[in-house]
Amino acid sequence: MTAMAGTSGVRPSHPWTSVCLIALLCYDVAVTVVGILFLHGQRDGFLRSAEVAPFNLWAASSAVGVLTLGLALRGSLAGVAARGAAELAWGLAWIRLLNLPVFVFMITAGFGVGGPGNVVAIMLMLVESVVTFACTVVVRRRLRREAERAAGSWTPPAR
Repeated sequence: MTAMAGTSGVRPSHPWTSVCLIALLCYDVAVTVVGILFLHGQRDGFLRSAEVAPFNLWAASSAVGVLTLGLALRGSLAGVAARGAAELAWGLAWIRLLNLPVFVFMITAGFGVGGPGNVVAIMLMLVESVVTFACTVVVRRRLRREAERAAGSWTPPAR
């Protein structure tokens, strides 16, 4: 991959950025799968809706996180060639961050904050959404700087 990146002028991001994005992506996939399992448990009558609802909202937020982190990872690995994916990931991260108060209100108004499961769902959803947003900002800024550097190094042909 590095040989191809060197010949095409596309430079992948720092390896730690990609590692962090992959770790967050795995986390979001796991939370989404657990939310789907809870939804099936509720449908089969094993769980009550008061137990499942906070985790389903958390899983819905994580499903958006899967898409957001996938796009950010694409931008991180492909470089300036995938700048549009990074911009879209940044926009989705903003939307997710702005929807957090709605999710928190839905959980607290509908089911209260009394149960430890509700508090855990709220706290993990908040922390993960903020970290995802920070990662998309890092990828977006890096790609913008790289695109500006590439545009600045270009000179028009002499006449």
